[in-house]
Amino acid sequence: MWQVRSGSAGLIGAMEEINIWRAAQHLVTTYGEEAWSATALRADRCSVKGDLEGEVVWKRVLHAVEELQRLEPHWWELRN
Repeated sequence: MWQVRSGSAGLIGAMEEINIWRAAQHLVTTYGEEAWSATALRADRCSVKGDLEGEVVWKRVLHAVEELQRLEPHWWELRN
């Protein structure tokens, strides 16, 4: 199983977009409605520690979590 670790050198370059979405899906499956809070907490911890790369990665995961949990389409998305 993969793990996302803050503080690892080169996280941004090594973490492909698919892994962002995999991490987000794992968090949604594990934490349910609390996934956003759990992910935001990880981003905040990285920020406090001065781990800017980790913070950027977790904010990307946070955006993916938001998209996975979104119930309504954006105004620009097509509706049937």
